[in-house]
Amino acid sequence: MMRRRTTLFFMSMAAMVVLVSGVALAKVIEGTAAGETLTGTNNPDLIKAFGGNDTINAKDAADDLRGGSGVDDLYGEDGTDTYYGGSGKDFLSEYHGVTPEPATGDGYTGADVMYGGGGDDLMEAARGADELHGGPNPSTTVSPEGPEALYGDTGGDKLYGEDGYDYLAGEQGKDLMSGGEGADFLDAASNETVDTPDTVNCGSGEDAAYANTNDTVADNCENVTLFLNPQN
Repeated sequence: MMRRRTTLFFMSMAAMVVLVSGVALAKVIEGTAAGETLTGTNNPDLIKAFGGNDTINAKDAADDLRGGSGVDDLYGEDGTDTYYGGSGKDFLSEYHGVTPEPATGDGYTGADVMYGGGGDDLMEAARGADELHGGPNPSTTVSPEGPEALYGDTGGDKLYGEDGYDYLAGEQGKDLMSGGEGADFLDAASNETVDTPDTVNCGSGEDAAYANTNDTVADNCENVTLFLNPQN
């Protein structure tokens, strides 16, 4: 009887080993206090930059990219990625990386979430329904070039400027844009597609907005310029 129980125990352990071996566990990649380039794998990765001015290339799969205290460049590439910019002036983008971009469409694939964190950040989503959070920033000006700018690109995106002066561009798709605190510029008209009305909520502060006539624009947008809807 004891021999049978022992045999069953080892058979169960062997089955568990096989099961675990078939799962791609996340790899943890950590930087140092110096600036460096950190490159992930084609499996899910957790990549932490720490100090210095760093570059993160996450490659394929659902990755977690975490910038540090420096001026960091974060590139998630394909997969549903989550970005954390950190306290510096960071560049978060689905348009650059070490893996070739798909042959068709704009940028890499995946429904990504980006958190700029503190500092003035430039954030570029690509295809898919992405969610961008600017976070607090110290800038006192606003323009398409920044200092803080969020771009949704294709897909139904959600853009949240949050604290500070922010430039938000939803671009193609049915987007939700929320400026938050500060004097923001929300652009729901440029590079827009047919029959994809956006929702624009400027928030507090003296804000400006570009919108199409089929967009929903909140009353808290003080300066609104309307454009005709895109046509086929």
